[in-house]
Formats: sequence, structure tokens, C-alpha cells
Amino acid sequence: MGIGFLSNKYKRIIEFIAEAMLEIEDGAFSVSKAKIPEFINNYLSSLSPDLKQRAKILLSLFRYTPFLYSKLKAFPSLGLEERQKILCDFMKSNLRPKLLIFKTLKTLTVMGYYRNEETWKDIGYKGPTIKRSPSIEPIILERGEKLKTASDVSAEIRKKADVCVIGSGAGGAVMAKELSQKGLKVILLEMEGYNTSRDFNQREEDMYPLLFAELEARSTDDYSIDVIHGKGIGGSTVHNTRLCYRTPKEILEFWEREWEGKRSLWEIL
Repeated sequence: MGIGFLSNKYKRIIEFIAEAMLEIEDGAFSVSKAKIPEFINNYLSSLSPDLKQRAKILLSLFRYTPFLYSKLKAFPSLGLEERQKILCDFMKSNLRPKLLIFKTLKTLTVMGYYRNEETWKDIGYKGPTIKRSPSIEPIILERGEKLKTASDVSAEIRKKADVCVIGSGAGGAVMAKELSQKGLKVILLEMEGYNTSRDFNQREEDMYPLLFAELEARSTDDYSIDVIHGKGIGGSTVHNTRLCYRTPKEILEFWEREWEGKRSLWEIL
């Protein structure tokens, strides 16, 4: 058994998937040197128990995908070309679950390979620009009276407000601003911390856990739609470069027709 979340059996499956996915050529930086299985093991360790179990199920099922193609061998036992044909079939499939599986495997594999600084030398990449050109952007909001985190709280807090907005992303932040400008007292609650340019290093393996719920692995129950759910103060506006647009008039009119007569915060706005 391996140490940590995934056993050696799962790591072996990942290594053979990665080799086929990346089309490693002779002389290129190898999958084994990139330690992709170890990276994925560590990366997935921060997932919820439910998602960890799903990851194991996915790898276990993929191990036996060759049986779907009348090949009586497990995936790691196939030659490189046969493994690539199976992955290509998943990539071109019209079935959403197969496409999602391919996307997940590709994202983890590519991230694991290109995170390694030895790989950077192979492709001529000089590393994150943030090291070469540090940001001089001022920090707009410092922790203090208006911004408190769980670590700042040492006793029970009781606050009164007219409205409590859950989430400080594109929807929550705009709603809180509009309501406060109407004279209402507003409290914003956010599930994660306050990250600024000082916390960003342009490395996916660090930024995905920092900025995305469930490492950007969240989706609808039927896996038909990916849900890129930002976390932390600013929510999705952080990874979407702070772009916020007013809701189009036709959308507001649709909501008004759909929920006519039902009082909501939109009436206040």
C-alpha cells in the first residue's frame, strides 16, 4: 500500500493514464520523474470524503475500461497505442459522463506534469511571471473592524442587521452594495478567507484549492454541468478577474413574469 489517500494500485493506474495522455516521447521529461501519481494523491487528499470515494471509484472503473473494447486486460497492461485509443474514444464521445471523465483525467495529468520545475526546463518556460514582475497592486481591504475571519473571533458574536447575504461573489457583493445604498444594514458571510495578490503564485496546484470549491471538481448530480464555484471573499469575481455586469433587462423581466406577486429583494432594488 502507498502512503496517503491512494494506494500503489491506484498510483499505477494514474501513471499509465498519464503516459498515454501526454504522449511522452523518448528523451522528454518522463511521467515517473514528474511524479504525477504522487502529485494527484496529495492534490486529491484535500477533497471531501465523498469526492475522495468518487475518485477511487473512477480510477477503479477506468482500470477495467478495456473490457468495453473486448480487450481482456486491465488498462495498465495495454500497450501505449491501445491506451491512447481508449482515451481518444472518451475524448470524442457524445456521452457527457465519458467526456467528463476524460476532462478530469486530462486536467489532473497535465497539471501534475507541468507543475514540475524540471518540466519547465524541458519546454523553455521560465516560471510564474509573478516572481519576475511582483504585483504592486494596493490591498484594498485590510482585516479590521469591517472584515473578520474565524481566527479573529474569540467569543460569541451577536450582530443585528436588516439583511444577511450569504456569499460575497458577483451576486452577493452587488446585492450587499445595492441594499446598503438603500439604507439597510447588511452583513456578508463568506465560507473562506480573504486572498489578495500577495497570496497568488500562478501555480494551479496551489490556486485551485485556494480559489475553488472542491478543487473545481464540483458538478451537478448527473455530472452534466460543471459548477466552477469560487470561494473566499469575492467568490467567482476573483478568478474571473473581477468582472461584474448588471443583469440584462430581459432577464429581470422574465423573473418578474415568472414570480409575479411574490415579494422579494428585487422589489427593494
